[in-house]
Amino acid sequence: MLGLLRTRRWVSFTVAAVVVIAAFGLLSQWQFDRAAEENAKANSVAAFATADPVPLQSLLQPGEPLPDGQEWRPVTATGELACEQGYLVRNRPLSATNGYWAACPLRTTDGSWLWVNRGWLPAPGPAIEVVPMPLAPVGEVVVTGWLRASESGPEVPPGDLPQGQASHLDTDVLSSVAGLPGGAYEPYVVATALSPVDPGQLQQLPLPESDSAQNYSYAGQWLLFATVVVGGWFFFLRREAIDEAEAQDHPAPQPTG
Repeated sequence: MLGLLRTRRWVSFTVAAVVVIAAFGLLSQWQFDRAAEENAKANSVAAFATADPVPLQSLLQPGEPLPDGQEWRPVTATGELACEQGYLVRNRPLSATNGYWAACPLRTTDGSWLWVNRGWLPAPGPAIEVVPMPLAPVGEVVVTGWLRASESGPEVPPGDLPQGQASHLDTDVLSSVAGLPGGAYEPYVVATALSPVDPGQLQQLPLPESDSAQNYSYAGQWLLFATVVVGGWFFFLRREAIDEAEAQDHPAPQPTG
């Protein structure tokens, strides 16, 4: 068997196998690193999102972009919801069920507008069906929630959507389409509580979960591929060694004259 490893063919085969195994090992380690990053990110968001809420006006003013490092910051805002000018944001699955986000503009006490994601409701039927906006609190409300950066959608909303529905929670586009006068905040707020209580029976949106399970799965697959290469190398080496030994024990008969 050792003699085979000194042949040019098996030297080349061994070098190729080592290169492939090393590549699979690096790919596996990369996936493990990605999983660690996802876990750290989820833990950081969870810790940040449980801090005491602060007034929205203390962080930014209407028209200003979301400050760096402030996404998922708990904030409060006071005003009146104008859900007749709100939209249901489509294709927002939760727990493997398709549904909508109920996004409504809040007219704050300083006269500016803030889009509020009140929560999630399941899709009741076909995608072309018009779904009514869930009931909202009337009068002054205090919204507590997580600050989120505006989504980026097409400047011209798709014209084939059912009435009152949107594809993205793009605050600039929704404010323009809804015809909201005056200034509007660029980020939006994911509501965690409304006072008075929201009567719409919406499901509160959860914090983002770590997607590390997929990375761990890929890492395991790369390690499995590396194991297959190692096993294949030993299998073919042993098989060729056995064939060579049998050929030496039972040489082919020489032709007679």
